[in-house]
Amino acid sequence: MRKLTVLHKHFIVKTMRDCIVQYTNAYLAQAVSEDEASMYAEDIAYNCTALQNFIANNCCDTLQEAIMEQDTAPREEFVAVLRYVAEHKLVDFSYV
Repeated sequence: MRKLTVLHKHFIVKTMRDCIVQYTNAYLAQAVSEDEASMYAEDIAYNCTALQNFIANNCCDTLQEAIMEQDTAPREEFVAVLRYVAEHKLVDFSYV
């Protein structure tokens, strides 16, 4: 597992932010019922919290776990983040 650099962190924060905006525009903005809006708002809040935790603790493993714990639709919106941390060996795969 490689060390998280400032450039890695900057890219991950920017990508997470972009993914949250994309998810908001694709799902929450198009919600037709209050139930849908509530569900999408919960997903957005969850990912904002995951991003906040990542910024605070610099832990890619925790961020990856947070993304992977979601349902398929929101998780797929964050594939770019998952791919980046995997390609740059920023997560510990030794337990797999």
